[in-house]
Amino acid sequence: MKHIIPTITVLLLISISFIGVSNQVEDLNEDIKLPIELFIEGPTHGLAGVSYNYTFFLINQGGCEFYLYVGWGDGKHTGWLGPIEQGEKVEKAHIWKECGTYIISAVARDCNDSYYYKTLEVMITSDNTLYVGGDGPGNYTKIQDAIDNASNGDTVFVYSGIYYLDKMININKSIRLIGENKYNTIINDSGIEILVSEVSVSGFTIQNGSGISINSYSLEGSNKNTISGNIFDDYFTGFGGVTIYMNSSYNTISNNTFYNCGLMMNILNSIIDNGISYHNFVYNNTVNGKQLVYIEDTSDIVIDDSGQVILIGCVNITVENLELFNTIIGMQLLDSIDCYISDNTFSNNYFGGIILIKSYNNTISGNIILNSDGAIIIDSKYNTISENSFEKNGINIFLVNSSCNNISYNNFRYSYFLLRLKGIFSIDSDNKWIGNFWNRPRLLPVLIWGYITINPYIIRSSLDFDWHPAKQPNNI
Repeated sequence: MKHIIPTITVLLLISISFIGVSNQVEDLNEDIKLPIELFIEGPTHGLAGVSYNYTFFLINQGGCEFYLYVGWGDGKHTGWLGPIEQGEKVEKAHIWKECGTYIISAVARDCNDSYYYKTLEVMITSDNTLYVGGDGPGNYTKIQDAIDNASNGDTVFVYSGIYYLDKMININKSIRLIGENKYNTIINDSGIEILVSEVSVSGFTIQNGSGISINSYSLEGSNKNTISGNIFDDYFTGFGGVTIYMNSSYNTISNNTFYNCGLMMNILNSIIDNGISYHNFVYNNTVNGKQLVYIEDTSDIVIDDSGQVILIGCVNITVENLELFNTIIGMQLLDSIDCYISDNTFSNNYFGGIILIKSYNNTISGNIILNSDGAIIIDSKYNTISENSFEKNGINIFLVNSSCNNISYNNFRYSYFLLRLKGIFSIDSDNKWIGNFWNRPRLLPVLIWGYITINPYIIRSSLDFDWHPAKQPNNI
């Protein structure tokens, strides 16, 4: 599927293209007016490979000539057309070769150097399209029934409506699942599980369920899927976003809006089989109104504005001064080293405030982590976790096969896990603990229980100690 070109990209192309028409181009962002005088007429739903005609015209009180630029949303455009008489209708045809949702973007510039902007969303499907909802003859009433009767390469088009489901929608064919309108085509109390590769899902609100999971249950993973132009809203569980499971790569997650959830690179697979998903394309998404920052193989940058952060294969990234809340996991570091996570607040994140997987020599300091599952650390060593405040978490720190970490001068308060004990869960881990405050002043060393796996059938206890616990809360 082609991706929707962001508005700013279209405007930049316009400003470059217009050089051939006029010797002077002013800043379009400043000149664009409300699109009340530029019009686009034409179909909003069509088939791939078919030519469709669109009409463009400008009604301007001044009555002067204008120039017109049209971008088709698939990387192609008309260039600047004109001059065109005021009121004259311009007809242009276009063929979209692939299925997907496209934005036609039109800009007109009149003789007074004023700009007018208009867009039209067009949904392109295949010639073999199965319909759900609506009132057409032969339309399906259930999304799953249409999928079951589809073949690889088909499109399942779902008309607007609220679809209450009592079980997951399973997609086991390489199809396109397209909602008529992301605001009004609603999947409620359930979610979508993608079990194969090359699936596209767009145009839905998915709420109060399990969101979309990309999971093939195979070592090859589920690859080259596209999740684009959806709304995810899960006030109740926090699991209603997008989850990418082990070894699933080259998936595109774009132009989605997440409320009270987000994107998760599944950590359970990392515990069981050490699988991490790489080479996914994640862009133009928001979490609770702020940008979802997802970066791979990047170094030496600062992130200080985001609603959720995911780092994969990164080096020397600084993440600071963020408020990450009401998402599935506030921050995820996978296969990353020498990063600095400081002065952030993680609150009400459903699966964890911060998660490290196969990450080394990172510093987590000066953060507040509350009403979450604290820090989850898997297969990670030589990290420093110091001067953080853990408050009202189910688990403060969860360690799996993670040793040689320095955990010092933190405040651990009010953990509700295991009858308000320390909230430390340690498996096959041996770490250095020093100077932490454990709910109340301590005179004696604090014992930190854990478990060591001898073999799949034998587990024995292990002991760590904070030999010099704080007698009063550390100054954080």
